[in-house]
Amino acid sequence: MKNLIVTLMIGLTSITAVANEDGKTEESKDIPFNIKGKVIDKITQEPLTGVSIFIEETGEYVFTDFDGNFSYATYHNSQFHLRFSLISFEDKVKVFDVEKNVINIAL
Repeated sequence: MKNLIVTLMIGLTSITAVANEDGKTEESKDIPFNIKGKVIDKITQEPLTGVSIFIEETGEYVFTDFDGNFSYATYHNSQFHLRFSLISFEDKVKVFDVEKNVINIAL
């Protein structure tokens, strides 16, 4: 039994060493890009709560909060197609460039 535990510990140490072989430590990992913004009603200018925002490139969803704000962190440095949708509003697709950092939209 003792040999099995030692063998497992050596195996886990080897896996950890391979995983960190790229030379990056926890502190030196890439910093994520933040996609954030606010969604408002085009007519009333009021914030829209619960708007579904689909990030087409990743297949993930985020939703606006009570004040119409949303945020999404990603390690991908590229353009994203964001699909905004809410019941009784027409869907809208916007291209977001991570260099701009903020997108505001009216539905």
